[in-house]
Amino acid sequence: MATVAHDLPATHLAVAYHRILVPVDGGSAAAAASAACLLAAEHGSTVSALVVIEVPAALPLDAHMLEEEASARTALAVAEAVGDERGVRVARLAVHARQSGEAIVDAAEELDSELVVLRRTLDKTARYVLKHARCRVLFWTPGP
Repeated sequence: MATVAHDLPATHLAVAYHRILVPVDGGSAAAAASAACLLAAEHGSTVSALVVIEVPAALPLDAHMLEEEASARTALAVAEAVGDERGVRVARLAVHARQSGEAIVDAAEELDSELVVLRRTLDKTARYVLKHARCRVLFWTPGP
């Protein structure tokens, strides 16, 4: 089930989620983490920030991709800082995968996530998560 939120305060959402997964990247880390932490702050929930480093098929999955790994560390640090500002614990996860959608669904299952927070962009990754995630998926639209 998908829901769309337009920067609503957590008090407008009736359902409490205790384990929230939020995929982040260099361009969306602060906004994505903020949306997830807004939901988590009301209920003492935990947020897991996930960066998926997509590895081309020509390379082994454990290949070192220094630039992408550095970007992942930065995005995760930003997400953690946003959590600190809101009083929410943010776990940091980075994984190497061929496809982001599969990695997000796998992480949600492994973490027993109740909610995945995605940007409101119905791209290939979002469609995969919507189709395969066993938990709810929330699309957020960043405010102005």
